[in-house]
Amino acid sequence: MRIPRLTLFRVASIATLAWLATRRISPAHASAEIVPSRLVEDARRDAAAANRSLTNQLERWLRMGQFLDQLEEIGYDRVQLALTGSISPDELNALERSIFDTAFEQRMRAPGPEEKEFFAELGRQQREAGFDLSKLGTR
Repeated sequence: MRIPRLTLFRVASIATLAWLATRRISPAHASAEIVPSRLVEDARRDAAAANRSLTNQLERWLRMGQFLDQLEEIGYDRVQLALTGSISPDELNALERSIFDTAFEQRMRAPGPEEKEFFAELGRQQREAGFDLSKLGTR
């Protein structure tokens, strides 16, 4: 499971924000020299949209970074193994299982060509065998 590049950029900047907080430097004062201007502009835009101050927006992102640190127990590699059938979803912890369930549901909404071919062939075999497809709940 991949994290969007902009999210990674914001999370990487959390360390800078934490450093600023420990030195009681206002993000507004530090923005020109320490915090990347792209991050400050993104924060200004998001702050305006959410009716927050720049400082409050940056603090919000800092707290989200802290939350992400707490989620280190999530093994995204293990989720991928479960999605490919290499391990059972029952082997995942609660957080991993939640991510697995969401990803699995998304994948099931869009069947791939192999799945479409499989079910087309299954339907053909059922018709040849004389199954009444209306009684099977299929078309």
